[in-house]
Amino acid sequence: MDFYDTDYPVRRNNRPRRRPSNHMMNAPRPDDRGYEYNKKQKMMTVVFSAGLIALISLNIICLILFSNPTSSGEVLQLPTAMAMTDDIMYDSVLKPYIDERLDGMTVTVTAGGQTKQCKLSDFDFEYNHGANGQRELVAVSSTDAGGESYLYCTHGSLRYNHTKLRQFLDLLAGENCIPVVDSYYTIDYKASTMTVHAGTDGYGINASDFMNKLIALASSGADSGTVNCEIGAVTASSITADELYLWAHKLPKDAYSINNPDGTVTYYAEIIGIDFDKSTAASALSSSADGCTIPVKVTYPKIDLKELKKYTFPDLLATYYTYFSTSNKQRAHNLTLAASKINGKVLEPGEQLSFNETVGERTPENGFQQATVYTSEGTDEGYGGGICQTSSTLYYTCILSNLQIDERKNHRYTVTYMRDDKSGYNVYGNDATVNWGTIDYKFTNSKEYPIKLEMYADGGKLICNIRGTADGSTARFVYENSDFKPYGVVYKKPAAGKTDQGGHSGRTVKSYRVVYQDGKEVSRKLEHTSVYSMLNQMYYTSTPPQGVQYDVEYTQDYIKSLTTPTTTTTAPTTTTTAAPTTTTTTTAAA
Repeated sequence: MDFYDTDYPVRRNNRPRRRPSNHMMNAPRPDDRGYEYNKKQKMMTVVFSAGLIALISLNIICLILFSNPTSSGEVLQLPTAMAMTDDIMYDSVLKPYIDERLDGMTVTVTAGGQTKQCKLSDFDFEYNHGANGQRELVAVSSTDAGGESYLYCTHGSLRYNHTKLRQFLDLLAGENCIPVVDSYYTIDYKASTMTVHAGTDGYGINASDFMNKLIALASSGADSGTVNCEIGAVTASSITADELYLWAHKLPKDAYSINNPDGTVTYYAEIIGIDFDKSTAASALSSSADGCTIPVKVTYPKIDLKELKKYTFPDLLATYYTYFSTSNKQRAHNLTLAASKINGKVLEPGEQLSFNETVGERTPENGFQQATVYTSEGTDEGYGGGICQTSSTLYYTCILSNLQIDERKNHRYTVTYMRDDKSGYNVYGNDATVNWGTIDYKFTNSKEYPIKLEMYADGGKLICNIRGTADGSTARFVYENSDFKPYGVVYKKPAAGKTDQGGHSGRTVKSYRVVYQDGKEVSRKLEHTSVYSMLNQMYYTSTPPQGVQYDVEYTQDYIKSLTTPTTTTTAPTTTTTAAPTTTTTTTAAA
């Protein structure tokens, strides 16, 4: 194949470098092991690093990065100190130094009268001690939708992004370029078969020739240089059984994770084991020039990425919060207690959560206190007053996570603590009331992975987080308001156990769930229609304003006019027509 031509080994003095086995190649590299180094290895690294950096700075190292492809005997020569180090030291000092030199190299490429400049860092060049000719397909997106993959190849001791390099050469070749397609394979894991697809010839710049010239330039030790290329017919590479085995054969490897110093976690996907008989592959390849299908042995690892992430909950799927008054101690106690019963809950895929079953009956025995609740006649005192703020906060966090809602009912009257997740303004249609034995809030984890609920009070803020494994799917509400009915004002004689009551205007709100995939809107549908009743503002007083009668509903504008000296008042009316501009004494309930 065009990038399998020559192996360019790296040696310490005259001692050959041990080629890692397939098992070693599948193991994490030393620099990926996180905190698994023991103290002795760390001390050795510090001592050797200091000495070697000093040697490099004094130019004691004679650097010949890679052997000239035309000279089979020249290899990288290292001083005795480097030759005495182990493999971990070799990678921790030599590799970063070579990678830095490669990243800084600028190359001017000419072909067919065209000139373009590039850096080796454009193609992700790095030192690599894997097997020559190794190929690896690397995905650059963690989501299933919209991701890209790049083919990385090992050419001698260099690993590079073959896809990016080919794209550069095709662009340089111009409009007459016909991209070459090398032989490739696909695996049907369920059928345990591998299909080898024949390549197609093209017209442009030979990538293998270009690579050889790049390595020759790197071997010179120069920081820049020019590479001249020819444009012409490029023959697609065929593939031998040995090359196919090097490319496709893999030992199974479990997915694993590394805890980074900054507190983040890096996940590495599992490797599915693939094995096959090379003689069978050779026979199949020789019998057909158009490709062939051969049987393979598929071995699945014990732990895949899905299983690994199952209970680590690496991503914050959604967060939402509402405010509450800490001065209303009974209500604050109730909503905090309800949140503590939600906090830490883990839902498996397809598992449903019932708010009532999780929080329990609101009784003194269960720790709940009396606070304001909504009733059919307005507001009253009841055990558990305030927990509807907990259910509502949880409900809208579920919407933001794009979870399945099974049961939800809006409050009888509007609530003042729910807000829009973007603007922060008070909105209606995203609340969820609950009542023991009659009204519940239920939702199902409709994600592929388990989710974990975090809910707690911090000062005057009730916070809800839903954690899991991100799939790119999120949502939010947009609202459509209608049938607005402003509340009126009613004065009543003082009564035992009765306090002033805030007013709430009536309205109908249609809430539409807008679903996004990776930030792009993919759907918009009506989630539910919430109908809120009007609740008059009540004043219990023995001295109502002059001219105001008890138990008569007045408009807000009329009551305001009574306090404005220049306004001529008219007879009270029971028909409310003006929208409210302010809310005087609003009682947070439910």
